[in-house]
Amino acid sequence: MTALQVPARSEGRNAMEDSLTAAEKVRRQLKAGRPRKTSTPPRSVFEAVQRIFAEADRARELMGKNGLSPDDIRLILLCRVAGIPDRPIQGSPLPAPGEIGAFITQLEELSALTRVDFLGIMWEQDDRDPRAKGKQMWITEFADDKRAALEMVAFKNKLASMSAPK
Repeated sequence: MTALQVPARSEGRNAMEDSLTAAEKVRRQLKAGRPRKTSTPPRSVFEAVQRIFAEADRARELMGKNGLSPDDIRLILLCRVAGIPDRPIQGSPLPAPGEIGAFITQLEELSALTRVDFLGIMWEQDDRDPRAKGKQMWITEFADDKRAALEMVAFKNKLASMSAPK
């Protein structure tokens, strides 16, 4: 690599950074780094809740640091009940920080009745910048499971199509 290439790369990266909205920068930071997948998904409500709370705290902090409302990002815990044919995916939206008790109770009651597979987190972020494309959605998988990944994408696409303006 020549000495001329390094400044050119830096200029290109800076130009790209300048073109991003604040919400896009937050999304980029949330998605950056090694994938946080493990070989096995969370096996208990406690593990799943601990994982989504850690991600929510990180997201709210990044939103605030970038001058955005922490309320403009939402997380939904994706799971499915084991033993049901075609096991449809269900989403449990993470409530506001002061209303967590009912969320945990609902998950504990469900897991007391049957085994629950915790699959991942679906993210929704409002980008209010006039240059933005509006609400963005993406998924963070808990484990490396190709079938579950495809099902979660289908679930996300279904929700996105239902909420799209007509």
